Amino acid sequence: MFEFRLKTGDLIIFNNRRVAHARSAFKSNGGVRHLQGTYINLDDLKSNYMTLAIKLGENVTPPKVGNGSSF
Repeated sequence: MFEFRLKTGDLIIFNNRRVAHARSAFKSNGGVRHLQGTYINLDDLKSNYMTLAIKLGENVTPPKVGNGSSF
């Protein structure tokens, strides 16, 4: 198990199809808890990454994205 605490402004990205996730119990102590989720297309992510790398003049290897079975 990997456990960590996010700070204000932190971002975490993970493949929800491949992660078993949970959280420990917490006491709000009057605080506010805000989680925001979104979904992306992995092909679009890879394409945008490569396009940006080319624009910045970076020589990069295309990243492996997905569940390891598509690239």
